[in-house]
Amino acid sequence: MKITKKFSIGFSVVALIASHFLVNINQPQAIQAAKQVSKGKITFIKNDYLYDKFGHKIKVKRNTSPDPFTTDHQGYKIIYTYEDSDFSYYAINKINGQKYYNLGGGNYVNAAVVKDVNQKDTKKGKLVLANKSLIYTAKGKPTGQSLAQNAIVTYYGKVRPTTTMPKYFFYDEDLNKQKQIFYLPTKTINNKQYYALGQNRYLRADNIASIDGHIARYNGVSSATLLATAKTSTLSQHQTNHLLKKGQKIKIDLAVIPRYLDGFEGYIYRLHDYPDEYIDEADITFRNDLPIIDYTALAFNPVTPVTGNSIKLFDFTGNPSGISIQTTNNNSILIDGLFYLWLPNEHKATLFYHFLNYDNPKLINDQTQQPLKQNDLPNNVAAANYSNYFIKASDVKFNNQNKLQIQNMEQQAQNDQVIATNADKSELQKLFMSFENTNKVITQYSDLKANYRNALTNASQVLRSNKATIAQVNEATWLLETTSKQLISLDFPLGD
Repeated sequence: MKITKKFSIGFSVVALIASHFLVNINQPQAIQAAKQVSKGKITFIKNDYLYDKFGHKIKVKRNTSPDPFTTDHQGYKIIYTYEDSDFSYYAINKINGQKYYNLGGGNYVNAAVVKDVNQKDTKKGKLVLANKSLIYTAKGKPTGQSLAQNAIVTYYGKVRPTTTMPKYFFYDEDLNKQKQIFYLPTKTINNKQYYALGQNRYLRADNIASIDGHIARYNGVSSATLLATAKTSTLSQHQTNHLLKKGQKIKIDLAVIPRYLDGFEGYIYRLHDYPDEYIDEADITFRNDLPIIDYTALAFNPVTPVTGNSIKLFDFTGNPSGISIQTTNNNSILIDGLFYLWLPNEHKATLFYHFLNYDNPKLINDQTQQPLKQNDLPNNVAAANYSNYFIKASDVKFNNQNKLQIQNMEQQAQNDQVIATNADKSELQKLFMSFENTNKVITQYSDLKANYRNALTNASQVLRSNKATIAQVNEATWLLETTSKQLISLDFPLGD
């Protein structure tokens, strides 16, 4: 279930489920008298629960609290914040030994999640604890001292940038697609990672909520608990039949920025044991914040030309199609497969990407260099072929951190040039007969529907041909399976 408050990505929204905090009952001790005159502005590291003057989380009837507040599944009040926005505060109070900022209206927020106060960074060089934590020696022995949840301590060492993702790290900006990764060096003690505080004192890295005012993240698998019964969804936000029950324990391994229409509403988290399924952040609570990735990096594989501003298309035999795709301003072209194609004229197998017809690329006639439309292709280009073109791997740069799996090997590409028997075609035949009429498929994207229809046409031609090779049969099977899955996996919500 989505939390109803929405914000624009343009303001670098940070929407994360707040960690649970201890409930205390002691009376607060005011540092400054609470007056409804602003003392200044504060910014937040992450979303957080709001507390009353006794340090109790505030519970209200769900979704009845005024902006900018909302509620979780249990009706507890949460403040949703912008990474670079500010909020007025009216006093600083000490509640149960910890500092709180009075936001007015009986709402208090713990200083642990406050980053800037009147434009002064209060968390530079600091660690904030996510849980009550013991302090250890360099040999991993408890010192007998501990720090409370939300304690703010000075670390020993220097934060460093990196291009590779370590086990524990943080981003400079969580929702920036080009975000820089930073880390604070850790010390390994008994196979666990620790941060140094100096004077032979160490804290376990997995107990840290933030570093330098940025959310601490764990490059691994985190445990999560369902706050409410909910079904999982696909990356394209289609609900599955997989029901997760309230209180159920699951494993998650990635925070994904989904496609949004009216503004960022929060992450979806990938299920570690079901990598094609996701759960909304509002439905779970979890121990560790995880690496972030945009949905496009999981759904699409872009390539750009090595040189020039166009990419040539080839058919399955490796022959030029006479058509190129224009890539002005270094725009990316999408691909969805990786194959070795056998080139009989060169007597060798060469690596090609399979072109994904998805976003209406600009087509160019190689002879005339004039634009082409999909419905105005040369007469010798069959409709089935347009969704089955290839791009020579050496002509482009692959621009995704997720590697494509090669569908065959070099030797197999050569061996599969023999004529396919009926037995070789049996799998394709069953697959072809099992699919329903394309017109019954519900999708908002005409390209996806055309790709699937053309894959059916291609499969039909291969099945009828007495000259089709095993390589053609295998590729036709892959194409039909892939385009049918893409009817759902790439059917993302459309904007207005």
